Amino acid sequence: MNNTVANITNHNSTAQRSVDYAYLYFTIAAVIGILICLFGLAGNITVFWYLCFKIKKNKYTVYIINLSVADSIFLTFSALILMMYINTLLNPRSYFQGKYTVYIFLEIFYDGAQYSGMFILTAISLERCLSFLFPFWYQCNRPQNLSFITCAVVWIIGCSESLTENLVCSEEAFATQTSQCTAVQIMTFGVSIVICLPIMVISSCTLIFKVRRTLSEQYPMKLLHHYHSNFYIHFFCHPI
Repeated sequence: MNNTVANITNHNSTAQRSVDYAYLYFTIAAVIGILICLFGLAGNITVFWYLCFKIKKNKYTVYIINLSVADSIFLTFSALILMMYINTLLNPRSYFQGKYTVYIFLEIFYDGAQYSGMFILTAISLERCLSFLFPFWYQCNRPQNLSFITCAVVWIIGCSESLTENLVCSEEAFATQTSQCTAVQIMTFGVSIVICLPIMVISSCTLIFKVRRTLSEQYPMKLLHHYHSNFYIHFFCHPI
């Protein structure tokens, strides 16, 4: 009987020690994640300040400014969510009235910035590809305020998608996998993976192929290889 009690006690101690180690590892990873978020936030603020006050705006700087804003919001709320997770782990009694509402509030901004940034990257990839493949048509038919209109529409779609996902697919709905939550997840997956990702990949690959083909038509391949060889030799062998 005593041996059984001792075994149970040892087993409970081992399990508790494993849980404590898991909490410790997660806390360390979360702290590293917060530091990375702060470093990225400083970089995005620098990019935003430089593009707004140092150089002349064009159709692409408008996209990059909006992308830096989306990334800054994403990193800020990522750090806040990680801080709340750390506080919950280190102080399990830190529950307060409305804590779940605060989580939803943070998740809405987090997801909205994430989706908006992804849509802005998609718009940049598509527009750069079209401007290179059809330069004359693009120059003549592109609306002057297309960048501003696209960014406004992108922010509206990203925020709407975030609100729909977090309000319809709540924690309970996600656990029980209700039909509404499943539909929202399918919509989010479809927009992100089925639409945005193929557009970015196809646009980038098409642009790379077109640039390579243009260069090969303008310059002989031996000359290109000669330029590449000189570049690598100078880059790796030149003393700093």
